[in-house]
Amino acid sequence: MPRALLGAHYTIGHIIACLVCVFGLALTVLCDAYSSPAASAPGGPAWLGDFMVLTSATLYAVSNVWQERIMKVGGGSRQSE
Repeated sequence: MPRALLGAHYTIGHIIACLVCVFGLALTVLCDAYSSPAASAPGGPAWLGDFMVLTSATLYAVSNVWQERIMKVGGGSRQSE
């Protein structure tokens, strides 16, 4: 999304770091999905917490990209009156 909206260019280091993070996230979700029902979280199923965190992180990322887009397109220069 940042590349399409902002024209950002990423190095191989950025891509590898992103893949490492996604791999770690996948391991966390899989561990929660395959954990025994007796080891569930006290407030509800662990997958629900994972889903809520992923949703909020995604919305936060979208918010950051759109803010940067707004600042680049026209909101970045304030003129004093």
